[in-house]
Amino acid sequence: MGILISIIIALFVGIILVIYGMREYSDGASILGWVLTIVCGVVVAIMLICASTLPADFEYIEEKYNNLKAQLEEVDRDDIVTGENLRNQALDMNNEISKHRCYSKNMWVSMWYSERIGNLEPLKWKSMKEKAKED
Repeated sequence: MGILISIIIALFVGIILVIYGMREYSDGASILGWVLTIVCGVVVAIMLICASTLPADFEYIEEKYNNLKAQLEEVDRDDIVTGENLRNQALDMNNEISKHRCYSKNMWVSMWYSERIGNLEPLKWKSMKEKAKED
């Protein structure tokens, strides 16, 4: 959120420079103002367009979490040798949860991370021995 706010402030500074440059007949201030206004305006527009999809992205991550959690509760063993085995998927999801937990509190990038995802319970891999004890 801090990045968005600072770019919006730079946008207003650019607009002020354009107005100042036109009133005082200062080509340097006017050119700098136009460049700053155009660049910051484009960046703000792109950031807002990207931010419009964030709720859906966060819901997708939560659904992936729920699907993986259900698989971990049901599977008896995971003997897939590739990087797509359940252990690696659980580790990747736990890393995603940790990332959201840390970055959702950061002033500069909190807009792109969800505190709700950061509060999800990390997934646990149950070994064959643990599952046998439960049964």
